[in-house]
Amino acid sequence: MGNKLPEETTIHWHGVPVPNAMDGVPGLTQGPIKPGELFIYDYVADPAGSYIYHSHVGLQLDLSLMGPLIIEEKQPHVQYDRDYVLLLDDFLPHAPEPITARGGMMGTGSERTTGS
Repeated sequence: MGNKLPEETTIHWHGVPVPNAMDGVPGLTQGPIKPGELFIYDYVADPAGSYIYHSHVGLQLDLSLMGPLIIEEKQPHVQYDRDYVLLLDDFLPHAPEPITARGGMMGTGSERTTGS
């Protein structure tokens, strides 16, 4: 993967068994890919199925840096006319903001109200 973003990034794979060094968690399983750098994710794409991948740096996932990963069967057991892939994500009406330790989306507890 060549990083064409203006900041560091990695790719994290969901459901696909990958070697630890390909898992895409910066600072834990791999170093972040700097802008303009190239990193080759090298693993066996198996087993067949539908998976997702996404950025694992900062708020990039909240900006929809994600996608489907479809691994097809080597010997398909059925035949289809068409395949459709639908990937849904939350809609943010503004730029994502980090949740702070104090306040944030959930509040501190003192702002919560009851239904009564």
